[in-house]
This record gives sequence, structure tokens and C-alpha cells, in this order.
Amino acid sequence: MRGPFTILSFDFGLEDALYLESVRQGDLIIGPGSQTLPEDLKDAAPAWVDEVANYQAEFQSMINIALDPADSVKFFERVLREMSLSEMPWSL
Repeated sequence: MRGPFTILSFDFGLEDALYLESVRQGDLIIGPGSQTLPEDLKDAAPAWVDEVANYQAEFQSMINIALDPADSVKFFERVLREMSLSEMPWSL
């Protein structure tokens, strides 16, 4: 993954799309998602199909390791407490 991205998936027959952002431009890559590509086309599919599927897989990996909302709040509260004690001596 090389920076900010957006994955667009549709329920009504359109192919999945991947939008990659950069400083000066964006790239739109359109192709079937990994779930919708028939087995007999996987070997013949162009490289951009793999790129769309790779970003979908990486995004799912991030979802799998993300904290749930309650644990996220606890994590940020702990970080805030630690920062206020270690990096801001005037708040003691």
C-alpha cells in the first residue's frame, strides 16, 4: 500500500474500483474484485485486477487487527494520560 486509498464496491453489478491518492493526482483502477473474478479468468487477468484484490485483502487485514470502539477509547485515554505525565511537566 502506497498511501491513501478508497475502495468502492457496489451491490448492483458494477465492478469494484480502487482510487489511489497522491500529492498531485489520483489513479482510478477499475476491475473485478477477488470474490467476483471467475476461476478461469484469474490466470489471464491483467495486473490491475490483482492490485484491486490486493488492496481489498490488505484492508480486510487492517479491519481484523483493529481495536473495537470501546478498546480504542481506552487506548487513547491511556496514551493521553501518559503524554500528559511524560511530555508536559507543567501539568503535574
